[in-house]
Amino acid sequence: LFPRATFQPKGLLCTEQPITFPLTGVKGGVPLIDSVFLEFLDHEGNLKLIQELKQGATYEVIASTRGGFLRYRVGDQLRVVSQIEQTPTFEFVGRTGSVSELVGE
Repeated sequence: LFPRATFQPKGLLCTEQPITFPLTGVKGGVPLIDSVFLEFLDHEGNLKLIQELKQGATYEVIASTRGGFLRYRVGDQLRVVSQIEQTPTFEFVGRTGSVSELVGE
């Protein structure tokens, strides 16, 4: 019915805070760096800031929000897939551990 319609991913949305948003023409979700402070845990257990991330690597997200969550382990795994200017962009890989949400919040 709508041959020119396009689908846009929703980005990474958590109950506590949106983490990324989609931007047309950009691979991956763009982090909301002006509304949430993000840290990233690598597979060796080291904390990284956003400017320290490597393309192709996967990290667990840790968020500090304006709403009062400090260093909240979201439990989502993100892979760095690209960058826009000097900011990495992400794709959702899965959940940390063996946790799965069948219906969401």
